[in-house]
Amino acid sequence: MSDKPSVGKEILNYCSKCDLNLSALIVSMLGAEVSKVMCKTCKTTRRYKDPKGGATSPSKRKAAGKSSTPRTKRTVLSFQEVWREALETAGNPEPKPYSIRTAFDLGQVIEHPTFGVGIIQKRLHPDKIQVIFQDDERTLIHNR
Repeated sequence: MSDKPSVGKEILNYCSKCDLNLSALIVSMLGAEVSKVMCKTCKTTRRYKDPKGGATSPSKRKAAGKSSTPRTKRTVLSFQEVWREALETAGNPEPKPYSIRTAFDLGQVIEHPTFGVGIIQKRLHPDKIQVIFQDDERTLIHNR
């Protein structure tokens, strides 16, 4: 992260959907101020909030009657840390090779030929799963 923010660069942001301080991509700026960002975890685009959970401008917070105290005291986790923690929770089993034809269960560890080792986080549909890999979260097709 560089000193001068600009569109397309990474910045630390409080994501109200994830309820965490996470990395985000700057989507738009208003002059020299960051106005909108896209959370790299949940992929939602929202107004930029400083990493402590407050609004961008202290004057806007006071005008709205909001407290400047953070909503959460959770720590910032990178994808790598979340992935490592999920892998440890799964007990570090031997990864099952990924195939579009194989059915996978929640918490199962898989090995994708392109993305590497991942852990099934969510079943989105009978044939779609959300998998967290070391660098990103992806939706994959399975059970076809």
